Amino acid sequence: MFVALPSVLFTSKPSRIRTVKIEKRRTLFACDRAKAGTDGNASNAAASAPKPSAASSGRSAGTAARDQVTISAQTSSSNSRTIDRSTDSSQTVQVASMFDSMTKRREAARREALSIVVLGASGDLARKKTLPALFSLYYHDLLPSDFYVVGYARSNMTSEAFRNTIKSSLTCRVIEGPECARKMEHFLSRCFYVSGTYHETTAFRTLDEFLVNEFEKERWNRGVPTNRLYYLAIPSNVFAEACRGIAHAHTKPPESTKGWMRVVLEKPFGRDLDTFQTLHQELQLYISEEQTFRIDHYLGKELVQNVLALRFANYFLEPLWNNQHIQSIQVTFKENFGVEGRAGYFDQYGIIRDIMQNHLLQMVALFTMEQPASLNAEDIRDEKVKVLRSLETLRATDFVIGQYMGYREEDGVRPGSKTPTFAACRMNIRNRRWDGVPILVKAGKHLDERLAEVRVTFRSVPGSIFSLANTLPNNELVVRVQPDEAIYLRIVSKSPGLTSRLEEARLTLFYRTAWEEAHDIPDAYERLILDVIYGDKSLFIRSDELKVAWEKFTPALHELEQSDRYRPVPYVAGSRGPAEADYLAARYGCVWASDLDIGGKRLQSKVP
Repeated sequence: MFVALPSVLFTSKPSRIRTVKIEKRRTLFACDRAKAGTDGNASNAAASAPKPSAASSGRSAGTAARDQVTISAQTSSSNSRTIDRSTDSSQTVQVASMFDSMTKRREAARREALSIVVLGASGDLARKKTLPALFSLYYHDLLPSDFYVVGYARSNMTSEAFRNTIKSSLTCRVIEGPECARKMEHFLSRCFYVSGTYHETTAFRTLDEFLVNEFEKERWNRGVPTNRLYYLAIPSNVFAEACRGIAHAHTKPPESTKGWMRVVLEKPFGRDLDTFQTLHQELQLYISEEQTFRIDHYLGKELVQNVLALRFANYFLEPLWNNQHIQSIQVTFKENFGVEGRAGYFDQYGIIRDIMQNHLLQMVALFTMEQPASLNAEDIRDEKVKVLRSLETLRATDFVIGQYMGYREEDGVRPGSKTPTFAACRMNIRNRRWDGVPILVKAGKHLDERLAEVRVTFRSVPGSIFSLANTLPNNELVVRVQPDEAIYLRIVSKSPGLTSRLEEARLTLFYRTAWEEAHDIPDAYERLILDVIYGDKSLFIRSDELKVAWEKFTPALHELEQSDRYRPVPYVAGSRGPAEADYLAARYGCVWASDLDIGGKRLQSKVP
């Protein structure tokens, strides 16, 4: 449940945090917000109310058109065929919001049958993330009542072998023993496997025939709409081939039972602007933008989702949220391990493409965008695109890159590789709100700790009446994404007792102690897959948003890779990274903030 921050009693001592009383419900991700009447009444009222025009809502006609979309059959040639399925049985999209109640999401999903097809089902991504997320949604009663999961990959195996393969990856967070085992067996009984290649249409026809004959045809005969969700847990270089096979092999259902078809794509979405545009043009031949869900799992993390509530549901931040009051913004991503078996992939892309151009840039956009017109997905994404367009194009001189010692000895790394495992850069947004505020972004592997956070540093107090004012720390608002999710505000306070000493203190909101449900914070993939089923694209990346991101990063990437002037600085594994990153921050009057608490220990929640 989201709660506006002023309703939580902050304290500098985590053990004294008042626990927010929350009604116990079987909900996971979003709050059941207070509405006029019950959820059912509100839903009915929303369904019967006339939809506002683009003019009355203050949005462009293009945005209003995206709010309610009709996906029709499109066939231009035998090599260009988009999948002929409407977004729902009425051929229109219900406008969804990321803050819709879980009751509304669950009831919407229950109405129709769903086939979930996982391409690349024998790979690590599907086994470690996608399939466990589906199981978690199932045992939390958040999948449709009538669903099946079909794995598809090149490996030859039976459905029974597939079930045995994935069983070891399934776990229950909140239920144990016989109940967990019962849920697991029931879920596995709905899992099947079909083997085939990604470039042959005949293989996809076999898959389509399996879906129709084993699952969909019987429901069509009963007049039940059937939906399909394709999750492409495969390399991006076979996206177009797979989508071509899906589109060409697709059996058109009866008009009365036509459901939606949605395709989830995993990054990377190209290596630069040109490769992204080529990929996008190829995919457009077979799937529409409305059917495309480009997943960035970082947007599914709990603290990242809370940014909109933190900024726009709390009054006190907005007057301070500009270059008149904010000195700098730092976005940090640190991992205390290396490439961990991903060397072959990572060496092709590097830390900038793998982390900075997507995960961290999305966090920058959420922290710097203007308030959207509504919580509708397109309004949110419009504002993200708008602020990204104001971002200055990055050049090589804006970066410091590094490579941890021993990286070139990893299995799968090319001899003499220049691929950076560390990068730090400075960004500037040229608009009235942010121009002149340095945005420092840092990401690295094999560093001294595991950490992801956004740190907003406010300016010094002007005309301070306290002595030694220059030694007092600036106020900071910190959103820690991982580990130990927290939001805290660093302030200056008088030390208790017969003293006039001023010290740093922190007003802290720890998720694990503030909410009873925090012990069951879902994995990001659970939230995102649920959103795909519900049709909410708030946490997914639109094509124009991705295009702007590549426009801003491509010049720097080409300069860094094509010039011998820019070679990664070696750094010791387990260290803070190259010292040159400190010099980069100093150029803009900043210091990379320490994440150590008073006394040299990390600020941690104390769970009773």
